[in-house]
Amino acid sequence: MIIRKRFLLLALLLVAVVALSVYSFSKPVNITSSNTTSSNTKFAIVNMDSFNWSGQNEGETIVPESHSSSPYPEPAYPPFSRFSLIRGINEAPKRLGSVPMLPTLLPEGMNYADVYIGPTVDICFSYKATQDPRFADIVIEISRTGYVPSTEQRKNSASTFPGFKLIQVGDTCVVINENAHDWDQGTTYILADFFYNNLHYVFSARPPLTTQDVIIMIESMIPP
Repeated sequence: MIIRKRFLLLALLLVAVVALSVYSFSKPVNITSSNTTSSNTKFAIVNMDSFNWSGQNEGETIVPESHSSSPYPEPAYPPFSRFSLIRGINEAPKRLGSVPMLPTLLPEGMNYADVYIGPTVDICFSYKATQDPRFADIVIEISRTGYVPSTEQRKNSASTFPGFKLIQVGDTCVVINENAHDWDQGTTYILADFFYNNLHYVFSARPPLTTQDVIIMIESMIPP
């Protein structure tokens, strides 16, 4: 989906944050209310023991192949180790330094969960089995960061990129793009990112899931 594309988008956003930090407290920017695209999705409380997973062996190596139609050359996708959800959550702190948050609410019918650990930790939820993290219905990509931009910096950086806006979700500022482009499948998806406890979360969801669905899931996230 998106692993490399998300890296590129987020790198651009972070560059903008640094460039704008000099005047970030003087430029007024409105925060959009989280009451955006409506949702008819039914949600269920997450039971970690209930998920199937797509793998054969815990820790097996997955090397995603590129099928991108992007006109721009891109580096090879990095290899990942794939785990079931419970095993993956136990392995994730080795990469991240702390236990990541998980949604406590997911759309009904999400039957599969996989955790891919490589340069980032990718927690994937899907309606059906998938062999590649880019093609899951929901991907929560998590990385450790030593730099957390201020709220004001995120307001200003979001305003500089077409399609991005800042959503206030509880006490968290979430930068969101409702029409991010997936070059691998020629479709669009919802991309949202935020910071918590020195971890950077990138939350992506495929249609028919909506922006409001993503907001509901982010609001429900807590450490397991």
